Amino acid sequence: MMNHRPIRIWLALCLFCLLVVTGCASSLTPNPKAGDISAAVPLNVGFSRNPSYLPWLVAKEEDLFKSLHQNIDAKWFEDYGTSVEALASGLLDLNSQSASDTIYSVAEGADLSIVLAIDRSMGNEKIIASDAIQTTADLKGKKIALAEGVAHHLLLLLGLQKAKLTLNDVVIQTLDSEAATEAFTTGKVDVIGISAPYTTFALARNGSRELWSSVNFPGLFFNTLSVDRQTLDRYPEKIEGAIEAWSRTLKYMQEHRDRAYEIMSDRADVSIETFKSYDSALKRLNLEENAIDFRSKNTLDSFSLALETISQLLLESGTIETKPEVAQLLDRRFVDTHIEINSATKKPKKIERIRTFKVRPS
Repeated sequence: MMNHRPIRIWLALCLFCLLVVTGCASSLTPNPKAGDISAAVPLNVGFSRNPSYLPWLVAKEEDLFKSLHQNIDAKWFEDYGTSVEALASGLLDLNSQSASDTIYSVAEGADLSIVLAIDRSMGNEKIIASDAIQTTADLKGKKIALAEGVAHHLLLLLGLQKAKLTLNDVVIQTLDSEAATEAFTTGKVDVIGISAPYTTFALARNGSRELWSSVNFPGLFFNTLSVDRQTLDRYPEKIEGAIEAWSRTLKYMQEHRDRAYEIMSDRADVSIETFKSYDSALKRLNLEENAIDFRSKNTLDSFSLALETISQLLLESGTIETKPEVAQLLDRRFVDTHIEINSATKKPKKIERIRTFKVRPS
């Protein structure tokens, strides 16, 4: 069983809670389990350094929430794993996180829903090795540093399966992204599972190279807006507002590309050109595409099929002990509402989906 909740994260959350109680932190408070969220209290939204989630930073820096009349407090998390734990623990209302992390949290007892898929990863998650590793078979017996996040665990699992290896054939060390990157770049380990922007720093190690990435497993790596179900049920209008804010922020970014790239690349600590390479390795999804993929059942882009496949893989590998009900994970009401509202003025674009699941060669 993967130790996805190390003591370090638990201590970080305890400190976070203490800061909230003493008033040293900003308005991050437990969700409705500990008190009502009124119109005057913002919706707490978590995001971290992954390029998929940084549009929230653009919205925050450009003061878009105010112009959109949305009371949202976008909370920056230096460590992605801590943001996932904060949502699962009820310290956030909504978090930007991978679909696989939402599956894991629900399997561990959290009550969450996915209300929007924000993008599909096409290479931003990577397994990177030093020149000491020539083939996947060389991984047997090796120590592998995995950044926190079930997506990295899933990516490793899929690659090992192709080489007829299992997780029992390697030694996994789960670390936060910075610690994992440091362990790899200083030669303490010869393999790392990591996401952008840390992939750039890992590949700076002399002789390092990508073994495989999320592009080799289409459909299985997508990022979401995942929501605490109590907040969702009690304050759906706030979640609807957050989805609208996200959609409008993406439109703002298209109209102000230079400014958006400046903000996001600065937080990622990479050049604008490097950040653009991350952007080209993901496909941001609009609400119309969400509407199609929420309903789809047996195509490559089907969210329900992807979640079912991921859940089964994690169950078989021992990463989770129970498989969540996929039908209860997906909540498409807000996407459907958007389509219904806009159908009167614009006919939804028909997109044909005929592909089926298959693993692309690495």
